[in-house]
Amino acid sequence: MDAPGEKVLIKILDAFERGTGALLLPWQIKRVSTARALARRDELLMLEQARKDIADIKSGQKRLTYEGALQLLQDTKDEQSQEAASVSPHKGTSSPLNNLLKEHKIDFTVRELERWVNLKEIGLKAEEEAEDVTDEDVSSDPIDPDWFSRWRIEAQEVSKDELQRLWARVLAGEARNPGSYSLHTLSFLARMSIDEAKLIARVAPFRLDKSHIYARANDFLEKKGIHFAELLTLEDIGVINGALGIGTLSWVYPVHKMNGETYAAIKNNDLALVLYVDENTKKIDIPIYSISKVGSEIMTLGNFTGDREYLCEIAKNERKKFRSASIGKLKGTNWISDLEVIECD
Repeated sequence: MDAPGEKVLIKILDAFERGTGALLLPWQIKRVSTARALARRDELLMLEQARKDIADIKSGQKRLTYEGALQLLQDTKDEQSQEAASVSPHKGTSSPLNNLLKEHKIDFTVRELERWVNLKEIGLKAEEEAEDVTDEDVSSDPIDPDWFSRWRIEAQEVSKDELQRLWARVLAGEARNPGSYSLHTLSFLARMSIDEAKLIARVAPFRLDKSHIYARANDFLEKKGIHFAELLTLEDIGVINGALGIGTLSWVYPVHKMNGETYAAIKNNDLALVLYVDENTKKIDIPIYSISKVGSEIMTLGNFTGDREYLCEIAKNERKKFRSASIGKLKGTNWISDLEVIECD
């Protein structure tokens, strides 16, 4: 029996092998689930030491020799003194250009080592993310090589843990279902700061039907700690549209019938606001700020729950458009009949 997440893991491994070569492979294919945590621990310890050595080189405490050896600064000084003492004026010395090229080679090597450590760390985090995905949910399509090439170019520059986790989730999500994350999203993620990531995560619980935010809840969002200026920031960086109030955006919800009831349903992550309407009602529309495709894809990188107070706020503001409203927790595929109903106050 395959270990949990094996199908996603093998697809990620294949992308690394084709896109980087064997040197950067983060895992062995046949790891069993009970050994994965221990293997990750050992590899992370190795990477932690590698990162410390790189920091020592950059700070001048250690030196990387032309032959690839790591030396303490004192050892380097002793070696340089010996070399200087043994130089004969008749034999000549290396040219400044040769010395410059050697130093450039070492600097290039250090930067490549940093990128290597970054990719290995993100790869290990992607393995953790893969373990949550059942094989039945995984597409048989491989990761597109051009997509992975772009992912690698951007991901290798990321050293902060929080952002590495996002890049790992992108890779695991793309392995699960290729096409989930566009190249535009990769470019956005590469530019995104930690503060912007945290702001998006604070707004994501108020996403409706994966594509918009209710536009008449500014006072409510203020109470939740999300200020209107922050919505403008999200518009400025391309996550939402409409906060500036140029034109009126609205979202139309179709009406459905089930068990003798006529209703429209507004989904908010794992919750749903069900608005019961008269039989002759054809639709319900509400004012919204739209979420861009990039913004929507970024918001899938977190595990967000709905907000009951938020849905009740919508029901209160739009009460002229329906007879009654209920809020339920989404369960199963036939979610409307499985609602755990809670009446709005």
